[in-house]
Amino acid sequence: KELVLVESLAELPETLRATITRWLDAHSFIPQITKIHEVDTKFGYQQWKVQTDRGPVEFRVQEREDIRFLLDGRFSLRDADGNVYELPALSQLDEHSRRAVEPLL
Repeated sequence: KELVLVESLAELPETLRATITRWLDAHSFIPQITKIHEVDTKFGYQQWKVQTDRGPVEFRVQEREDIRFLLDGRFSLRDADGNVYELPALSQLDEHSRRAVEPLL
């Protein structure tokens, strides 16, 4: 349930901004992919093995539509279980990671 809309955290006092940031960090779970080890596409879906800012993860992406391009160049990935991951812009990935993911985008 939505209780309040904050248009910009920067406009809030530092103590309130810090409290909100801590709460969001504890309750929002969108891991950021930092490295792609492998993407296997053999069986009609994509099996991803990645490193995130929260540790190593392996997940399955069912459909191409589950990978969404964001306006700032990042990507949003939704796995078969409904979890969401953030993939940085291709220019921010190392060469191995970029080569692993480019054919899928």
